[in-house]
Amino acid sequence: MTTESLRTLVAGLVDYAGLFPPAALTMEPTVKNYDAYRRGENSWLLARLVMPVARLGEFEAAIEKLQPSGTDFRAWKLTSPVGPNVAADVVKILEFNQRHAPAEKDGFTIESVEMRAANAQEIRAAASQIPKSLQVYFEIPLSNTLEESLGAIAELGARAKVRTGGESPEMFPSGADLAHFFSLCAKKGVAFKASAGLHRPVRGSQRYTYKPDSASGIMHGFLNVFLTASFVREGTNEHDATELLAEQSPAAFAWDEKGVAWRGHCIGNKQLAAARKLFCLTVGSCSFQEPTDNLKALGLI
Repeated sequence: MTTESLRTLVAGLVDYAGLFPPAALTMEPTVKNYDAYRRGENSWLLARLVMPVARLGEFEAAIEKLQPSGTDFRAWKLTSPVGPNVAADVVKILEFNQRHAPAEKDGFTIESVEMRAANAQEIRAAASQIPKSLQVYFEIPLSNTLEESLGAIAELGARAKVRTGGESPEMFPSGADLAHFFSLCAKKGVAFKASAGLHRPVRGSQRYTYKPDSASGIMHGFLNVFLTASFVREGTNEHDATELLAEQSPAAFAWDEKGVAWRGHCIGNKQLAAARKLFCLTVGSCSFQEPTDNLKALGLI
């Protein structure tokens, strides 16, 4: 049985990104998967569909082929990575939203855009081309430009995006770097989403890709990441946050109906709910099945 604290932390957690590596599915199975997940028993874990602006035409064609009985497309929310020509991509998004307005039977909504930015200057330049009707997430490096970049994001009312893994070990940030990122986001009042490498609930070893000869390595756990961020929002220091991110024992987490405890640190459902709504928002994952299967394997859902 799923405890209320676990449900509070992970409800609506996963932005499904089946088009992206390591899954790298084609369009039709990605769309069919998202539709099936929305109908499945674990739909409460699902958030948006990640759909690049460059592939919106493919998406519309795949939807025309899908059309299953009972599908409510009006409930589909999309987040769209944009390319280097931000202004042109914004025009495509606004035209797409107009074509598929919620009042129509096939209504979809692209509610946010995502893009990479190396520094505050790039953030401000891109933001000037994006209308306020679209929420924007800036994927920024965990480098010496981090604090300045987060300052610009806060100033603009935008959100941050942090990459938590990838297909090789150098793509995984350290626990200390993530803890510092959470701390700065909390200090500046910046909400964020995570992306990549978070298929396991608890930190541990996993293959980097789905190839039979793929190497393995230690990956962050999504429970570690989102619980740590929630604690940091409540004032936990970076040292303890780094320790929590490094935790590899599922037994170290005590979930109940009122909150969760980890090695003497406790947080209640009210604080977890506030963190998920206002601070640590979602994770982009190329797999939805793997995180849910891994939660089941631990007896958490």
